[in-house]
Amino acid sequence: MTGLRLLAGVVCLSALLVVWVAGLPGPRRRGAVVLGVLALAWLPLNKPLEGLVLVRVTDDQGFTQADLLAVAAFATALWRWFRAGAAPSRKRVEPSASVRA
Repeated sequence: MTGLRLLAGVVCLSALLVVWVAGLPGPRRRGAVVLGVLALAWLPLNKPLEGLVLVRVTDDQGFTQADLLAVAAFATALWRWFRAGAAPSRKRVEPSASVRA
């Protein structure tokens, strides 16, 4: 079971990085949503990759190094969401009939 959790964590981490890098050329709300969902999915899947406990909440619960990735990814998703809303629309403009002739 540990191997399966490790595989799921690595797949989610890879997807997070791909979506993060793919969104660099320009803001898109769809990319922001995908990045936000992956950031939230990363939290339960990062167990095998957690690293050091930074803040201990209880004896068996805490905030780890791997959790920082989810925080950074979710903050980036929020930033991209609001930036995409402020960006001018990129709708395709059809040429008029007089230009075609």
